[in-house]
Amino acid sequence: MVNTELKDTIIFFHGYSGSPTDYNNLPKEIESKFKVKILVPLLPGHLESPENLVRYNYSDFSEFASKIVEQEAAIANRIIIFGFSMGSFLALEALQNPKVIGALVFHTPFALNFPFGLPLMHILVRVKPFYKKHTPSEE
Repeated sequence: MVNTELKDTIIFFHGYSGSPTDYNNLPKEIESKFKVKILVPLLPGHLESPENLVRYNYSDFSEFASKIVEQEAAIANRIIIFGFSMGSFLALEALQNPKVIGALVFHTPFALNFPFGLPLMHILVRVKPFYKKHTPSEE
């Protein structure tokens, strides 16, 4: 349930192969304590099959996140973005919007430049989306 009367918004972007429940109860706690509107969108392809998730690339996630920020900027006074892992890149990109007054980023990944990265890391990156992941019952 979203309270449309609230003028400040916090948007939480989860990481690659994650979901909104990655933040546990944090969004609800912040909403009740600070009386702000909270959005925790599900990025495209997530909570679907791994085969479907790998059809999306970062540009798809970035475009999706930009649309959410733009829509919210039309009605919000101020926006803060939380980003976890890949979502932290989305949060940092959102800072381009003048209504976004801050971004909190956690576990921001860094690019490995092969061949100087970890041995065989390029294989792990391609296989990771296919690992079975525990999904809480509320999803």
